[in-house]
Amino acid sequence: MKLPRIECRDCSRSIAAGPVAGRLTKGRLCRHDPPGRRHQADGALVSCPGSLAIVDLPQPA
Repeated sequence: MKLPRIECRDCSRSIAAGPVAGRLTKGRLCRHDPPGRRHQADGALVSCPGSLAIVDLPQPA
């Protein structure tokens, strides 16, 4: 199944959004890194603040 891609509110990247159980019009953005930054100086991974946000899914035509 191909997931729709939605623009992240925080980083403006196009990210896949999976369906939210019981909410046909809502989806959850997949976890993603902010552009140009994959980890902190101490080696810890960094997620975009928009990761896992609930978004409206596009409706089929």
